[in-house]
Amino acid sequence: MQYAVGLVVVVLLVLRRLRPAPLTYSRLLILPIVVAVMGTVGLMIFGGSVAATLPNVLFVVIDVGLSAGLGVVRAWTVRVDGGSRPRRYRYTLLTVVLWGVSILVRIVVGVIGRLAGTADFLVGGTVLAMLGLSLLVQNCLILVLQRRLSGDDGRRAVSAAA
Repeated sequence: MQYAVGLVVVVLLVLRRLRPAPLTYSRLLILPIVVAVMGTVGLMIFGGSVAATLPNVLFVVIDVGLSAGLGVVRAWTVRVDGGSRPRRYRYTLLTVVLWGVSILVRIVVGVIGRLAGTADFLVGGTVLAMLGLSLLVQNCLILVLQRRLSGDDGRRAVSAAA
């Protein structure tokens, strides 16, 4: 179920962000936080009986690292328009390709996790939490990068309004 929800979130997000949109804190931070919290709560509620075995721990560590790393890489491909206030941003073709790569990496990690003996619930149950983490890392880096590129402290560059 989390795979389906995660895929729907990614597809809608990519389609929406192909068009320029205002670069605001609320636009960049609310969705990833909500998705990460949903995934984490699901893990806490249903994953309490998952043992802390080596394959389970390694799976989570690798999944967190890959999710965050892919978020960093995608952030560098997002185009930020420097002329308008508030700034506008949009996904590029490379960003869309990297989302596809992110999905493939997630599938491969899941298959390897299952082959390595990771708990089935953990393989499927971390999808939303890792999607939220990856998107949050990506969007936080976009905010940091646009501040540095703007040449000011960012207060004028990023509007707090949605």
